[in-house]
Amino acid sequence: MMVSIPRACFVALFGMHTLALLPLASAFVIRSAPPLLKPLTSPSTRQQQVPFHGHSPTALSTAVASTTTAPPLDDKLPPSVLPITLTVFAQMIGEGIALTSLPLHMSRLGASTVSTGLAVSAFSAASVVFTPIVVKISGKAGRQKTLRACLLGCVFAQLLIARSPTPGGVVLARAIAGIFAASVPVAQAAVTDLVPSHQSALALSRVSAVSQLAVVVGPAAGAFGISLLTGLG
Repeated sequence: MMVSIPRACFVALFGMHTLALLPLASAFVIRSAPPLLKPLTSPSTRQQQVPFHGHSPTALSTAVASTTTAPPLDDKLPPSVLPITLTVFAQMIGEGIALTSLPLHMSRLGASTVSTGLAVSAFSAASVVFTPIVVKISGKAGRQKTLRACLLGCVFAQLLIARSPTPGGVVLARAIAGIFAASVPVAQAAVTDLVPSHQSALALSRVSAVSQLAVVVGPAAGAFGISLLTGLG
């Protein structure tokens, strides 16, 4: 039972990332410019529609511009932001659990300390190289499709880690996971496409907060899961 505990964690990650695809398969559609977020009329058109009634045209233009361009004080984000944040949470909590389980899994495979370090670093190295490429592709292929591809890539990587009989296979799988670890920057680009400009900072902070929460919860959840499985075994 002890031999299969770390492997069981990666199998659990495989299932979790698969379930995380469900929110992205919902009715929420990520668009680069939602029609509902576009102003019905431009400020210049609104200025032309306001009668002067004896007032100075310059004063009226200034007053209308100040009232029409002021953003509404609304902190409620669109519902379509939720599946994006869930995607980020699923992928980042998976990485936290993987970091907790990976050293034990590698030791069960007879890996050296260097191989274990390479398995950890392969994820970050691949992420550094491929994240800008994935984000650029998301601008052409669409944010939603790219987020789905990132989760599918993570599903494949976790399954490969769980099934790999050698340390080298785990290192390769970790590199594959790093290639598809661009969900956070893609999600940040997606939420800025979804919300009006005055809510961009709020939407970006929401994605960042969810990502950090997953990083905090992930290792603790992984350690708790390993401890629970050890006790049951």
